[in-house]
Parts: sequence; structure tokens; C-alpha cells
Amino acid sequence: KSYYIKARPCNRVGTAGWTQCLVDPITTLATTPPRMEAIESIPEHRTAQSIALRWTVPWGNGDTIRRIEILWMVQDLEDGNVEYQTLIRNGKKEIFQQDPETGT
Repeated sequence: KSYYIKARPCNRVGTAGWTQCLVDPITTLATTPPRMEAIESIPEHRTAQSIALRWTVPWGNGDTIRRIEILWMVQDLEDGNVEYQTLIRNGKKEIFQQDPETGT
């Protein structure tokens, strides 16, 4: 965010006029972006081998959104166990297998 600031002194008798506005705005540092809204499935683009997703990229809170990371899990429909998680980060796929003994 950018801030343009003026000031004026006040006492019991009254208030003086405003100063001139700073020529250069004061800009706050960037922060992490807000959480994205829910991802939507596009059913009409689903096939036996693929799915299509849609999302809205949030405002960057003072910095450009450089990437979107996507995490998905494969879950056994019969027993409900998550078999593995997959994360797409920087264009590379990372797979996290669950330890069968600890479940983590």
C-alpha cells in the first residue's frame, strides 16, 4: 500500500493549515498473499485420464504472485486411507508416500 501524508498542529486556540503532501508516497513492505478462494472443478472438461481446475489468483499484497503450488491426495474410497500426496512446486512434482506403519 502507498500512503500520502499531511500533518497540521492543533492547540486550544485552533488548528493551523495542512502541510504540503509528501512528494513521494510512503510504501509499506510486501506481506504474504491472502488465502486463495476454493479451487473449482470444471466437470465438462473431465475425461477418464484428466481433470480441469479453475482458480482466481489473489492480490499479491505488495508483491507479484510468482507461482501457484498445487497439492493433491489420492484416497482409497473403500478404507478412506490417503495413499500419497503430490505437490507441484516450481514446475516439479514431489510425491510424499505415507509410511504404512505410522500413517504419516
